[in-house]
Parts: sequence; structure tokens; C-alpha cells
Amino acid sequence: VLVHNEIPEHRLTAVAICPGPNLAYFSGVFSLRQMVDHIYGRTSVLNAVPRAHMFINELELYINYLKTEIRKYGKTITARQADHLCDFRSNLLEGIRYYQQLFSAGQLQDFLGRQFPSQLASFRDALSALAVGDVRFNSIVPE
Repeated sequence: VLVHNEIPEHRLTAVAICPGPNLAYFSGVFSLRQMVDHIYGRTSVLNAVPRAHMFINELELYINYLKTEIRKYGKTITARQADHLCDFRSNLLEGIRYYQQLFSAGQLQDFLGRQFPSQLASFRDALSALAVGDVRFNSIVPE
């Protein structure tokens, strides 16, 4: 906007930049040259924080959403709401099985890393332990 001499709607005088979630993997102030070199693989400015694959991060978001919904409904959950949550959980478990099969077939090992199967297993176990009200998911949706 400022490059083209346009006036922002809110009469801003500064350039606003919204950092993304990947900011957590950087720890420092870097020049534009350093960031460009990082983007093109000539150098690395990442910190040593272990970085989960995006599939693992996304799965964690979905499981947290499911847990939040279960807590929100509590023991007052209706049959329709329980069905929705059961379907949601089943879809997550199906996705986990799909990625486990791909990984076992050797199609994703280089791409996803060695800890991917154990992370999937951990999420599968967490989903298996979930319950809605007094009813465990395992008694509602067969695996």
C-alpha cells in the first residue's frame, strides 16, 4: 500500500506485519538478506526447538477442538450432538489409520520423519480415551 502511494483506510502511517505461527521457530533479529538466504536454503536461522510436521500440528488442533466440544456439552449432551462428536472422532481415527498405512508402506518416511508414527499412535490413544458425559466413545462408535 505504502509502496504505491495509496492511503490506507485507517490512516495508518506504519506498515503492519502479522507474524505467522512459524515465528516460534526463530529466535533472533535477522536482516532481510539473512531471511532471504534462509528461505532459499543458503543458511538456517531456525532455533533448536523440535518442529512437528504440519499434519501432526493440524491433528492436535482437531483433537483439542473435540475435547473443547466435549467439555462444553458435559453431561447435558443430546443424542444428535453425541453422534456429531462420534463422527468427528471416527474421521480423525480414520485419518490416523490412513497416514499410518502410508508411512508403513514406505511412501512418507523421508518426508515425515521418524517420530511421525509414534506421534500418530499417541493421538490415536488420546482419542480412544475420550468420553462424552457418562458414555465412553468406545461404547458408541465401534473401531
